[in-house]
This record gives sequence, structure tokens and C-alpha cells, in this order.
Amino acid sequence: MQRGQSVEQQFFSRQNQQQLFNVVAQEFQKNQRAFTEKQQGRLVKTLDHYMREVWDTNGPMPINDLNREVLGVTAQDFSGYLRRDSNMPSLSASQTIVGDARNQPQMELASQRLALQNGVQIQPRPTFEQSLLQDTGSRFEQLQQERVGPKETRPTPPDFQISMTSSADEPSAVSLFESAKKYREEEASRVAAIVTNTQTDANPLLRFISPPSIQNDPNLNPTIARPVQPIVPEPRGPLPQDYIIKQDDVISYRENEYNLVLYSADRDWYNNTRENRYTFSINFDTGNNQQGFNYSPSATKKFKNISRIELVKAILPSEGLDMLVTKSDATTYVPTAKLNVLSYPYVIVRIPELDGNTYGTDNNLDNSFGTIQYDANWYTDTTNLTDGYLGMIPKFMKCQKVYWPTPLATLTKLSVELQNPTGTTLSSVADTLTISNVFLSNEIPTSSPNIVSALYGPISGAEYGYIFIVSSTFFSQWSFAVGNRIQIQGLDASQVAGGTTVAGTSLVQYLNNNVLPIVAVANTTVPADGLNKAGYANVLIVRGPYGDPTTGSIFPSYFGGSTGTQDTLGTSLKTTTFTSGKLINLTHQTSLVLRVITRELDPTARVRPDNL
Repeated sequence: MQRGQSVEQQFFSRQNQQQLFNVVAQEFQKNQRAFTEKQQGRLVKTLDHYMREVWDTNGPMPINDLNREVLGVTAQDFSGYLRRDSNMPSLSASQTIVGDARNQPQMELASQRLALQNGVQIQPRPTFEQSLLQDTGSRFEQLQQERVGPKETRPTPPDFQISMTSSADEPSAVSLFESAKKYREEEASRVAAIVTNTQTDANPLLRFISPPSIQNDPNLNPTIARPVQPIVPEPRGPLPQDYIIKQDDVISYRENEYNLVLYSADRDWYNNTRENRYTFSINFDTGNNQQGFNYSPSATKKFKNISRIELVKAILPSEGLDMLVTKSDATTYVPTAKLNVLSYPYVIVRIPELDGNTYGTDNNLDNSFGTIQYDANWYTDTTNLTDGYLGMIPKFMKCQKVYWPTPLATLTKLSVELQNPTGTTLSSVADTLTISNVFLSNEIPTSSPNIVSALYGPISGAEYGYIFIVSSTFFSQWSFAVGNRIQIQGLDASQVAGGTTVAGTSLVQYLNNNVLPIVAVANTTVPADGLNKAGYANVLIVRGPYGDPTTGSIFPSYFGGSTGTQDTLGTSLKTTTFTSGKLINLTHQTSLVLRVITRELDPTARVRPDNL
């Protein structure tokens, strides 16, 4: 083949097809069997079919590998076909192959030439006209001869008996023995060379045809005729009973249930100004593995193989979400009406990571995890019902996300937003305030800002007991109310006028390190205790530290250790404006309770109950 030709051209060339056909024909005709016209046509079609199949499957492999695959599958398929064909004749060296060579393809002509080289006579098949003129008896006899064929005759073994009448010109028995032995050795060498060359050419037919029965042993008895090599039947393929199928281990699972509580105040509310108590996110298995005030609330538990997540309940503050101010007369305003979550028929819980099984007539319900309704309430002030909490549950509904059949690998983040039926957040009012000033009750400023407090102003003996915290913005009466607990962060003692003092450091540490209840509220619009006409205020009043209440003393614990140092601190605070420091109302925070069900392997399936 030319080197410039591609693998495909070489593989499908007529020369390569002729070579493959000759190899298969030679291997099957070694056993003194010849092909009929039908079998030759079947071999050509089989060879052409598997050449295309091998090329489509293996592609541009080396041509030797492609030929090896074609020869293997062709020999296996054609061997099975010959076993099924009961009309295959068994011919000897003098038998005739019947066929008409005038219109046969090139492959059949090559097969006939191969038969002539082996000493087989080729006789053309009678034409169609000659077959019509034959009588039934002659035609039947011809078919019988084609099917049965002549009997095989064994060669006459050489006579090694010493003839008493033989002349001197006749060969002796020893020479006859040596001649037979030499023939035997030459035949064994020829067979060994054929096997070696076939293995060198990587002929796959060796996998299907048994090696020659003549062994390379010159000492064999030369009087025994060379046995005829029959075609070895195709090896039996593997059957199911040949394999021992190991049964899979019995694996059982169990479901573990975990309660997950999300608390909105655990976020980094000092730096995170984008979120509030009704809109926040939570991270799982954070890198620092810490709890507390992170940018977003985090849980150290990493849930794996989650099969279901469901919402149990939500705990919401009973704060007013909107201000409603009424006017009773020309100068009196009454901002007392409180509109909380109970003014809505339901609250939408939206968690984008959990697209649940809730559907509705608008996009707000379709994109929700579920809806919750009123279940219970409790108040700290049962008389005025100013502050308390509302328990909301998905009553009579399935508020869950099921992962089936494959569980969720892990959970990294949840984004929670509580919405009203219109799809907006329940309240966009921040639950944090920025601190601008801090004053002591013995030194309340009368201008910039002007604070007037009749209840917590300077009084004899207890004038140091209260702290006034002024925020940079006003807040509604429902955001920060009497009895709420606040937490402060970020106050810096170095910002106190006059530099850092012992009294200033003591005051800042007390405010930053304690959760303080609100004693009262005031405003600087119309300097007085309480709210302005619109129901807003900007001053929170908290209680300072006591000295020792167990002794009956009503005097506070002075910042700096004495009244003199606290007086100096109070004077400095009147001219101090803080640029850092924020506070949050811990009372008005939301909590969500989720149930997380994970799937884990059940070890009891492999542990005996008496394994103690």
C-alpha cells in the first residue's frame, strides 16, 4: 500500500479486502472444506459488513489493529453460519468445487484460484438452460453427489517389511524410514513457520482455530498418517452460572431531626446597614467557626444530606409597624393607635434558597416558602399591652422543602424576608440608632440640644443616677419604648472632651458591656419628657450603676470613684459629640424556628443488638 494514502483508503482498498478474504478462506479450507457459491457470497457480505462496523466503532486506528478486529468477528460469525448450514460439502483433494466463474465477483475468483493451488478441480456449474433440460433423476443424482461427496481415503502406510525378492535397485527399509522421518521433520518445520508468521502478523484467527496437531517432534512414529485438522467449534461464551454475583450489602438509613433557630439580632448590626429584623440572611459553617455578631448570623453546624427542611414557627415582636396619629382637638394629637402584624390576614415568609410548595394567585405567593398566621401572643405589660411577642405558624399547611430522591448535599446560606400580602417588607424602619451625645443627669444641657426632664433632672442625693442618650435621628414610639432592652457598641472614650479620663473610660465600658433597659424617652423638639406631637422622640434614658442597693443606699456608683470626677465628666460630656457608637433594640427582634431533617447511614443494620 502507498504511504501517502490515508488509513481509511488503505483499509477499504480492494487489495486489503482481497487479503482479508484470502486469509479467512485459507483458514477454513485447510480442513479440506470448500465453499459453495452461497457460502462464498455470505463470506463476502459478512466481511464487508464487519469492515464498516469496525471502522465506525474504532475510527482511524492502525490498519493492523483494524484488520485484527475484522478477522476476529468475521471468523466467529462465519463459523457459526457454517455450523447452521447443513448443506456444506466435505471435499477431499480430488473433489470438485461447483460454480460458474463467468459472473462471480473478484472475491470468489480469488477463492477459486486458491482452491486450484491446493489441487482442487474447478468445474463450472450447469447453466440455467442445461438445468432445465436435465431429467429429474439426473438432477437429483447431481445434488446428492454435491451434498455427500466421495469418501475420504487414507493414504497407504509405507511397508517397512524387508522383501526377500527385492532387487538391489529397490530402496531399503532404512532408507524408507529415513525418508519418512525427513518428511516428518520438514512438515513440522513448515507448520511451525506458519504459526510463527501468523503470530507476527497478529492474526486474530488463532483465537478461534486450534493449533496444528502435528507437533515439532521428529521422533514421532512416521508410520502414522498425518491427522486431519477439524475446525474447532466456536468457544462457548460465558453463561450466568459461570459467575458468582456477590449480593450488595444491606444499607439502611435513618433520619436525624435538628431544630434550627434563626435570631435576627445575631447579625453584625453595627456595620450591616442593609438588613433589619425582618430582612436578614444566615450563613452555615463559616470559615472562622464563631457565633455572635457577624456580618450575617452564622451557624457552626454544617448540615449534610438534607432530605427535608420545614418551617415550624416564627416569633415576631408586637411592635407597631405604622404610625397613626389622630387629633382630638385644636392642639391635642393622639398617636396611640398601634398597627402590628395582626392587621394583616397572613405574613409571607420568603426564602429564595427554599422554593417551597406554596402557590397562589400572584407572584408574591408563588415565590414564597410559605405563609404564617396568628397562633399565640404574650406581653410583658398585660395592662397596657405595649410590648410583647406574637407566635405565627403555618397553620394547617405544609411549609417545607423536600429533596427527593437525592438529598441536598449541604446548606450554605439562607436569606429570610418577612413580607405583608402586598409583597413588601413588614417594616423598613431600622432597629438600630446612631449615638450623637451622652449626658449625665447632673449636667443636662439647656441648649444644643435642649433637654428638659422633670423626672430625671438634678435632684438632691440621686442626681447622678441616670444617663441620657441622644440619637442622631428621631424614632417612633413603637421602635423604642419603655421597658425595651438596648445594647450599645462602638463608643470611644478618647472622643470625650478633654481627652481620655478614668471617669470617661468607666462610663464607656459600662455602656458598651451591658444590656440596658429603657427607663423613659424624651425629645428635644418641644423639650420635655415623652414624645412630640407626631409620636417621635430622640432621647433614651437609662439607669446608671448603683453603689450597693443591698445596704439600702440610693446613691449611684460614681464614674471615676467620686462625685468630683463625675462632675468633671458631666461637664465634659456637655461639649462632646460622638462620631462612633450605635445601639440596637434587642426586644424588637424576630426569630424563626426551622426543622432540618438529614439522612445518615444507620449503624444498627450492621451491629448486633447484643454487642455490648
